[in-house]
Amino acid sequence: MTKAQAVLISIIIGLAILFLFSNEANQTLPKVEVRFVGFTNNPYGKSEIRFSFTNCAQHMTWDVDKMSKGSGSVWETVQPPSDYIVYATDPLPSSFDVGIPIPQTNAAWRLIFRFNEKAAGLSGLIDSSKEIFHKLISGTAEELYTGRMYFITNEISSLSQK
Repeated sequence: MTKAQAVLISIIIGLAILFLFSNEANQTLPKVEVRFVGFTNNPYGKSEIRFSFTNCAQHMTWDVDKMSKGSGSVWETVQPPSDYIVYATDPLPSSFDVGIPIPQTNAAWRLIFRFNEKAAGLSGLIDSSKEIFHKLISGTAEELYTGRMYFITNEISSLSQK
């Protein structure tokens, strides 16, 4: 085998590996659903809005990106709480319920949920390498979610408007 043939074979193998790991563009968004379940009290007696999440990706994170309280036709942005309660449902991890604390149930609420997935393909391989390197250097685990990001908005009328 000549040097030129070896280089050509290496390039072909490299392109094949790149093609196999770069399937990110071919992925479709998961059909995540966020459904309003109702207003309720959490185990500590505080008011909360309960949502049901279904069809979630296996490796993803989520949070409340923006939260607004409605009064008439005006929406006032409020600081989203960070102390959610996740209630186990079946089947985990693709489905679960979440309770989000609210100060009152007699208002309309708009919540925008942000989802971040782990990267797929070559980007995912690079992120996994970074995670391993970080663990070796610092001794602490770090997970990177640099893949697709998407938003789901859920708007709820107040109990007094029904």
